[in-house]
Amino acid sequence: MSVHAASLESILSAVKAQSSAARADELLAFARAFYAQVPEEELALRSPETWAAIALSNREFIQTRGADQARIRVFNPGVTDGFGIGHGVVQIVNDDMSFLVDSVGIALARHGVSSHGIVHPVFPVMRDAQGRVLAIGEGQPESLIHI
Repeated sequence: MSVHAASLESILSAVKAQSSAARADELLAFARAFYAQVPEEELALRSPETWAAIALSNREFIQTRGADQARIRVFNPGVTDGFGIGHGVVQIVNDDMSFLVDSVGIALARHGVSSHGIVHPVFPVMRDAQGRVLAIGEGQPESLIHI
């Protein structure tokens, strides 16, 4: 493990440092859910600050989504994103359903794109009539994919 390797606790500390006091509890809960299934050896590949910026980017990305609609963002992160990792990023939020990760992987492979890592939490999300997040941890299951 490198000197900058992250653990979940170090990521949560970095999330708190990058968050306003008013949103810290919400963002910490999101980061816990976001990284709940990521193995420690995967977390060891990046710094806590990088993982925190990735979680915060995904939290802002899922803020609004139309009912029964997938939301997809493809971009090259830079300094302003807080995690310029040298690779393009795909973020997807959708109603949870079978084979989403497999389908995305197949689509990327068809275009000759390989993955350097994936985070794929599924958690309940409650949204208002305009599709804005009201609560995470209750509501309908949504799939969030970060490649």
